[in-house]
Amino acid sequence: MDPSGDAWSVLGSSMSLPSTLSNEIAKLKLALRDVVLAHATSVATLTNEIAELRGELAGIGKIMQNDDSEDFNGFAYVSPEELGIVTEIVKPDMSDVRHVKGFIAPVPEEDTIEEEDPTEVVINWWDGMDEEGISYELANLVVEHVAKNGGVQNNQFWNVVYPKGLEVTKGMKSNVKNILAELDNISFVKLDRLRGLYYNSKEDPADVYKRLTGKDLDS
Repeated sequence: MDPSGDAWSVLGSSMSLPSTLSNEIAKLKLALRDVVLAHATSVATLTNEIAELRGELAGIGKIMQNDDSEDFNGFAYVSPEELGIVTEIVKPDMSDVRHVKGFIAPVPEEDTIEEEDPTEVVINWWDGMDEEGISYELANLVVEHVAKNGGVQNNQFWNVVYPKGLEVTKGMKSNVKNILAELDNISFVKLDRLRGLYYNSKEDPADVYKRLTGKDLDS
């Protein structure tokens, strides 16, 4: 065989190159292969994503074109599991529930019912008023009583005129007496050392006393 034929057959072979250069070429081939594979993988991934997006856009377009369609349901295209939503049915704890005549009612807790405070704060009209102000109000009550009933004895003020619970001081008694003495439509007649009759000035005191007590004024 011609020796020159062997030489041409190995032309371009790595065997005819230095070992260092041959190793570098091998490394470049491997790196080029990795780049090609990575590029192919990226292209395939992008292709799949574009196809999915086109499908989703087509579905949304159909829904928007349908005038009779109901509200958009995103789960028609993506399942809750794909979105990371876990649907789990949680059974309620029935340990503290009892049946009462066909109905379910929770067991009442003990010592949890707070009793209402029976004490009520009573606000009276005279609270916060001074003696003079209260005296004018009491004199007005006497005038109203006389206008309705014709008269009243001063010793009955506490029973039929003055409000219950009011503590009438000596100053109030004196003020009421002085206020009534200044009124033209109210008159006063003394019955004895302690009692007196306040009556309507337009009426006869004897008639008023007779009507109120059933007795004559001089008896």
